[in-house]
Formats: sequence, C-alpha cells, structure tokens
Amino acid sequence: MKHLILVLIPFCLFLVACPKGIVKPKYMEGVVENEELEKIENKFERFRQQIMGHFSNKKQVENEPAMREPEQEFIITPIFKNRPDEFWVYMEYFSPGLIDRPLDQRIEQYVRIQRDTFRMEVYYLAEPEKYINEWKKEVPFEKLSRKRDLIRDKNCDLYIVPDEDKRYHFNTVPPPEITCDMRGNSGSTKFVDLFFKLSDAGYNMRFKFYNQDKKLLRETNRKGISFDRLDYRDKDYPKYDMD
Repeated sequence: MKHLILVLIPFCLFLVACPKGIVKPKYMEGVVENEELEKIENKFERFRQQIMGHFSNKKQVENEPAMREPEQEFIITPIFKNRPDEFWVYMEYFSPGLIDRPLDQRIEQYVRIQRDTFRMEVYYLAEPEKYINEWKKEVPFEKLSRKRDLIRDKNCDLYIVPDEDKRYHFNTVPPPEITCDMRGNSGSTKFVDLFFKLSDAGYNMRFKFYNQDKKLLRETNRKGISFDRLDYRDKDYPKYDMD
C-alpha cells in the first residue's frame, strides 16, 4: 500500500500540472491540422488547405535581421460555401498586437481554370471598417451582399501554377503588365506587384512597388519574406481575444 501511494502522488501531480484542453480557434475550424495537410493527395484540396491558416514571418525576422522586415502576420479563413473547383476566403494582414488595425483586408475567390492552374480573383470591401476581425465570428460575412458590398478588382488577379520541380508546391505567374493599384494613402507608391511561392510550410512572398509612371521604387529582398504556417496547439501561439 505504501508503494502504491508513492506511485500515485507523482501521477496526481502530473494531472494537476497538465494544461486544459486546447480549443481550436473559430477561424481555423475549416483548416486541417498541420500533420494532416501532408497526407492530402488530391491536388485541388491540398492547394485549398495550403492557402488557408494563420501565418507569421516572426522566425525570419528574428533569424535574419539584415533583411530589415517588420514582423507581420495574416489570417486566411474560409467563407461562403465551396463549389466544385472554386472556394472563397477572407484575408486580414496585420502587425502583432495591432489586430484591430489591419494593414490589408480583402476577399479572394480561387478558381480552378485548368487541371493544375488556378486564378486568384480579388475583391475589396466597400466598407472595410465594418468587417475588421470578421474572422473571429462564428459565421463570417453572414449578411454580406456580394453584389452590394464587394468591389471586384481584376487588375490584382493572380494566376497560380504548380512548381514542376517540387510536388505540391505552387508559384504565381508574373503578370504581363503592372496593373494592381495600391489602395489607401501609400505616398508615391501607386502600383504593387506580388509574387509568392506556396507549400505546406506556408508562403514565401516578394513585393515590388511602383510609382504612377510604373517606375520601380523599391522591392523586397530576393530571398522573399517567409510567412510560416502556425500551429494553434504550440505553447507560444498568439492567443488573440476571441470575444
């Protein structure tokens, strides 16, 4: 009996020290766990799941200070109902600690136009301030009217194709001309060109910024900004207020 008590004491202490169950955030409910992502063999579904999630460049900022990139995050959550060969998402881009002041908000529709080629169609919100942190809600954009509340911007569409050298990796195709208008107060910057690589690990992004004459003003490092896919179960995962 004495030996049994000695065994039970550390076991009880272990139970007390155990953290409570981790609850999956609402905005991640339509996103598979990281370990499940690599098991998806259907290319369209793999691509859809790679697009969505919570991403951060924190690791690169800490490990490569010479790049002088600010720490930033973005959340991409599924919205609306899926249809064959297409799906909708909401993206919010922000600085850590300033989630109520997003740097960018937009809705994207991804459409399969060929077997392995996709088009990202861009929509901006007519009143973006009404939808800040919409990803926190149980049903995002429940009352939104696509005709009344969304502004289609074909000039910012991107085509995405598979990387022939790496399975389940995708790259955007450079546009034939620079047409994507920077919205908001951007100083002398008028147009922006975005290129990204997509994989299970996350996004690698490069930006080029142009003035109204489409003269290149600045661009990100050619290595690209690495936005890693975050796991909400990690102990250092940012716990944003979900109220």
